[in-house]
Amino acid sequence: MRRINGPLASISYYPFSSVDLSLSEEGTLVINAPLVSDVILQTNDLAEINPDGSFNIIGRKDNTINSGGVKIQIEQVEEKAKSTYSRTFCCNV
Repeated sequence: MRRINGPLASISYYPFSSVDLSLSEEGTLVINAPLVSDVILQTNDLAEINPDGSFNIIGRKDNTINSGGVKIQIEQVEEKAKSTYSRTFCCNV
């Protein structure tokens, strides 16, 4: 969870106290939530875990955008955008 507005708004997410977080060798978020599932979830989200136990999502291991539970493949977005833009471009983060 995180506050998204007001004076306590945060860019970091805070797990419930019963949830343990770690990072895989690839830097992806690993979630152990034994009250919810017996299975440890390894995501494709690249993350950083902060000293206070909060975490930030910094990207994806794959090219999938998860928007409200809908998986969007960036290659499909790029293909549709080609008809709008007359030249090739690239962005570095």
